[in-house]
Amino acid sequence: MSKPKRHHQVPQFYLRGFADRGNHVKVVRFGEAPAAYTTNVKNVAVEANFYRVDWLDAERESLAEKLIGEIEQAAVAPLQALAQHEQLSVEQRYHVASWVVLQYLRGRGTRVDSVGLQKIMLRADLALGGKQRLASRLKLTDADAIEAAWDRIVVRGDLSDPPTARRNHLKTMFDGVTHMAAHYARAQWQVVTFGRHRLFTSDQPVYLWRDRDDDSGVGMLTADRVSLPLNRTTGLAIYPKMQTGSTEFSQPSTLLYRSFAINAWAAAEEIVIMHPGDELPDWLPATRPAHLGNLDLPDIQRFIDMGEQFRRRHQGGAKRDNGG
Repeated sequence: MSKPKRHHQVPQFYLRGFADRGNHVKVVRFGEAPAAYTTNVKNVAVEANFYRVDWLDAERESLAEKLIGEIEQAAVAPLQALAQHEQLSVEQRYHVASWVVLQYLRGRGTRVDSVGLQKIMLRADLALGGKQRLASRLKLTDADAIEAAWDRIVVRGDLSDPPTARRNHLKTMFDGVTHMAAHYARAQWQVVTFGRHRLFTSDQPVYLWRDRDDDSGVGMLTADRVSLPLNRTTGLAIYPKMQTGSTEFSQPSTLLYRSFAINAWAAAEEIVIMHPGDELPDWLPATRPAHLGNLDLPDIQRFIDMGEQFRRRHQGGAKRDNGG
């Protein structure tokens, strides 16, 4: 077995924009036992073999890691130029847009959503099919074993990650870059560099914001504003619905700073990341629950009830056809 590789969900080149000269950052971890500590950027938002997929072809095993690296490398220089208030070429804008889309889709939250959706689809299929379908799928004949499997898998959702989980997450990532990067490259961009205020980032640097309307959902193409801190002093906002292809360099203001800070705090899944000498603004809560993923998955009981109603109607129809 090959040695596990450390895969970052947030790249080190980006985190260095918030680090000190020794490449150290302060990490504030949310959850029941919040904690703050200082560490090197190489130890932040990293997990062994996170992007690994066991392809049949061993030579393609690290394909995802290679593609991610290519997108990151192409974005480094344009992101630095943007932070220096330099106008970018069409190609450079595309490289930045590709990285922004990838960064939103690559993390643990998106993985949790992908796995959760696959599990709910499997549970819904079994719930609608009933215990007979579950017994057939698992090749069970004992009534007690069928009942126990139904309670464990369908009712409680206690099942392993589907074997396609990682592959589907990676497909979501790269499909997203393919279908959305050009749209983001053509959007209106706003760059703001602050003097007194200091920005921070998180394990999910990209935040999607949408004006309130009847539809509470938000996606990368339906967002009114997409924001991320570029480094400790500069923030980028993208307006996907405004396809002007231009970049505006705005004057800093307290209102804009608060907007970037609130967005960074809200986008964080488990941690916020900042320069060791910085602190969270005192008007933001110091602690909050950690959260991974955005999907509001449906109650499985709805599918169980639907399946039972369907089977009752089907059985009733069958009895009438037989003269019952």
